Amino acid sequence: MNKQSCENNIEVLKKVRDACSSQLDDGVLSDLNRVIDELEKVRDGGLNAAEASRLALRVLQMFAVLVHLVTNIRDWMK
Repeated sequence: MNKQSCENNIEVLKKVRDACSSQLDDGVLSDLNRVIDELEKVRDGGLNAAEASRLALRVLQMFAVLVHLVTNIRDWMK
């Protein structure tokens, strides 16, 4: 994962966290914060290639969880 990719992921995840934090339960919010922290370590060169690859998968999983939660909440509001 390159530095620009990390920056983009950090920015998007922080925006989602700020916009949806009241709709997320504590477990998802803490996972989201952990992923953001780990991305910041990658950006600063604190993880090796294997850890960075694992983190890339976690980022994708986090995006999937957030999309699922947000779309379900929108269904309830109809």
